[in-house]
Amino acid sequence: MSTKAPRGGEGTAKEGEEGEEAVLLPQDRTFPKAVYFIVGNEFCERFSYYGMRAILALYLHRVLLFTEDDATAIVHGFIFTAYTMPLLGGMLADGLLGKYATVLYLSFVYSLGQILLALSAVKNMFDDLPRWSSVLCAMCGLLGVAVGTGGIKPCVAAFGGDQFRPEQVRLMSAFFAFFYFIINVGALISTIVTPAVRHNVGYDVAFAIPAALLVISTIIFWCGRKAYHMVPPSGNVVGLVFHVCVHAWRENRRRGEKHGGHWLDSATEKYGSDVVRDVKSVVHVLVVFLPLPVFWTLYDQQVSRWVFQAAHMDRHIGTWLVLPDQMNALNSILVIVMIPLFLHILYPVLRRCGIALRPLQRMGMGLFLCAVAFVVTGCLQMAMDDRPDQSVHIAWQVPQYVILTAGEVLFSITGLEFAYSQAPSSMKSVLMA
Repeated sequence: MSTKAPRGGEGTAKEGEEGEEAVLLPQDRTFPKAVYFIVGNEFCERFSYYGMRAILALYLHRVLLFTEDDATAIVHGFIFTAYTMPLLGGMLADGLLGKYATVLYLSFVYSLGQILLALSAVKNMFDDLPRWSSVLCAMCGLLGVAVGTGGIKPCVAAFGGDQFRPEQVRLMSAFFAFFYFIINVGALISTIVTPAVRHNVGYDVAFAIPAALLVISTIIFWCGRKAYHMVPPSGNVVGLVFHVCVHAWRENRRRGEKHGGHWLDSATEKYGSDVVRDVKSVVHVLVVFLPLPVFWTLYDQQVSRWVFQAAHMDRHIGTWLVLPDQMNALNSILVIVMIPLFLHILYPVLRRCGIALRPLQRMGMGLFLCAVAFVVTGCLQMAMDDRPDQSVHIAWQVPQYVILTAGEVLFSITGLEFAYSQAPSSMKSVLMA
């Protein structure tokens, strides 16, 4: 896998022996200055996204008057769109604009989407207009949010990784864990605050807060422009991967012969060994990530079906009434607890016992736990169906959150680091998608 060369003026390091990490100078033991702008941007952006997403299902059902089933379909249609946009963002970043420009420009689209969504919820604005006018405003807003959040998603993490030199392997690994930690701090605060604002003030202010945070996020990212290390785009990498694969397939068919090498080796003569090697890395990662859509499809049920499930439960804890869309905060709390627990206790203990979990093993365990979480969810729902409404206590949702979050930590963080480490330098944003 090709990597970028060390940047000048940032200190030197001695290469470790036997492939060990290099010995870093004192200034290399902390994150580069540019990372803090990226992390600040990510905190505000995730606050904006998760705050909006937390109240979206109830807004569609209670204000725009969709049924629970239709609201669920819209939420997951929005999430599906957001999950398809990272490919577009990765292509723009790696092949045309570069990561910085892609994040900045798509943040403008993202901000416009959040503002439109907030306007759709403003009281009395659409009173003299047909219902479809507020629905149209909300749907246009959701489209802008989906394009923005999905488009910048792979670029921000990869851009953060670009700020490290090749010998800073452990520091970069710590960055990805810290990056994911910050995501969940932003999500935790927003999924507590935004539903509370929705309940006590209204949907208009509840949507306006995420919109304001996104504008702040864009400003923070722009302010770090002079500190960033920019990796220039390297052309249409997706098209290159496609053409290499097609050419190799055609050559193999034309020759009609089997050989002991990789099936892509037949494209070496036309495209060169370096390009073919990079494409092999891409294909390898894509095969590993085939289960990704299944995981995230299940995972995001917690902002639709799990919210509606919570709305039909007894949500009183003493004198405190838990709002149904506030239960999502439990996921963020558990992630914040589990990341250091896994990194500093569970994994080291397993290594001392002679059990070193490889990335693919961790990801496989994460998928398994995700499936278990939904078995538990289904059992809970069957128990609720046999009892009067709001007679089952909200605490019975905790086990499914615990199991799902453990699966998320095993699968998502490991996958983030695996994708960046395995991707060729010219294709990092595309693979982070």
